[in-house]
Amino acid sequence: MTINNHLEQNIKIKLSYKKDILDLNQYHYNYKRYENRETNFAEFFTDRSIYRPGQIVFFKAILLKKDKNQIPSILPNKSVDVILRDANYQEIAKQSLVSNDFGSVNGSFTIPLGKLNGIFSLSIQSESIYGQKIYVSKNIRGPLLKYWQTLSKVSSD
Repeated sequence: MTINNHLEQNIKIKLSYKKDILDLNQYHYNYKRYENRETNFAEFFTDRSIYRPGQIVFFKAILLKKDKNQIPSILPNKSVDVILRDANYQEIAKQSLVSNDFGSVNGSFTIPLGKLNGIFSLSIQSESIYGQKIYVSKNIRGPLLKYWQTLSKVSSD
């Protein structure tokens, strides 16, 4: 069996002894293993996953750091920008926030009217912290709209 110096490759093992040959015709992929490193990231939470234009998106993000052993810890007092992007990935709004003692930031954005509906996103922008939350903005029509109207009347009573 010969293995060259490539770190990523497919390997097929074929064993032979005298006149006997064992060939299971199976390939094994040898992939490059990366060393664990420290990473900073954000976990987003929203009050729901589908919004209509004009509704308010309430969010919270927890800023975390994983050490080399992949053990997470919070990141207090970090400045970040939270960006709302539309279905064309165009920036709609931005908020500059600082994480509290528990490593969290929170806020809200209003989904604009007259924009293309589809997949919107919230993202954290910082020098070293990355995170994104994807949600759907859509107009609700037909039977589902009547359901929403009925539901809102019941909740207001």
